Amino acid sequence: MSDAETRQLEAAARWYFELDQAGHDPQLERRFHAWLQRDPDHASAFNDIVRSLAAIDGQEDRSELSAAAHEATIGLRRRNRLVTGYKLAGLGALLLAVTGSLAFRSAPAPVEYANFQDGVRTVRLADNSEIVLDRRTVVQVNYASGVRHIDLLAGQARFKVAHDPERPFEVLANRRVVVAKGTDFVVSRPDETLSVTLLSGRVDVAIDPPCINSLVSLCRFLRRDNLVMRPGERLSGPLDDGAMVRDRVNATNATAWQVGLLIADNERLGALVQQLNRYAGKNIIELADPSLKDLRVDGAFRIGKPVAVAEALQQLFDIDAQFRPYGRVILTKKMHPPKNNL
Repeated sequence: MSDAETRQLEAAARWYFELDQAGHDPQLERRFHAWLQRDPDHASAFNDIVRSLAAIDGQEDRSELSAAAHEATIGLRRRNRLVTGYKLAGLGALLLAVTGSLAFRSAPAPVEYANFQDGVRTVRLADNSEIVLDRRTVVQVNYASGVRHIDLLAGQARFKVAHDPERPFEVLANRRVVVAKGTDFVVSRPDETLSVTLLSGRVDVAIDPPCINSLVSLCRFLRRDNLVMRPGERLSGPLDDGAMVRDRVNATNATAWQVGLLIADNERLGALVQQLNRYAGKNIIELADPSLKDLRVDGAFRIGKPVAVAEALQQLFDIDAQFRPYGRVILTKKMHPPKNNL
């Protein structure tokens, strides 16, 4: 390791220690951000410190650290090296102080909330923020110092955030993070995709570096691809890297699931069926003909009523519905007899 690399790591470790001890200090964070922007290797060095401390703290497997560190460089230039606490010569006392602060700081354990009932579940948090959990939804709440952190593990939820400019409210879905301070928005992750709908206020959507819970307040400095949303907008895209598509939505349609409805506005039939099947927890409606997926649908459909949905679709399109045991429905194209030209 060169002298320049060692100096960068020493500087990164000092920044880590200052930020960790200061909690939420906007002035300090602005200076730190300026340091990150000064040289791409600064962000890489800081990332190495965070990942190395995770390994020292026993919360990350050292055998996988090299690949994880490479993934966490978030597109910045990085040298091919593995940095662990045992290789940071000259940083022993500083690293011991930092890891000691981690050991003695008693961060609250995350609290999990789930909803597997028919209907929604509303949870009021300690700061008076509110989460409305859709059916088949799981979230994990972690209110650490300086940040209100929510993991959306499955499903869909609406977040009504109590205003607190000193404590950002963050919702993480895999690698995508939604950051708000006081606003109202919906986040959905039905499969390997994500959608964020902003009802009021403002949120930022970015890609989070791989991180662990005890370091989440510091990992936020390494985020990238930040997108700013305005009320009435929806961002949709993959959970990990990839382009997000921005469009306009109707707020009533976006929250109709709270009263047991799915409202389709020129939506693909395949997407509508996928949502209905997610609520059922199984493929209760099946499209036997792949071409049916691209039909465009308008209307309101009751969640948990596949027979009623199939009957409504028969009225809208030239299709047949086959009703099977256990409420299963198979939709096919309607067969017409050939015309008799005689």
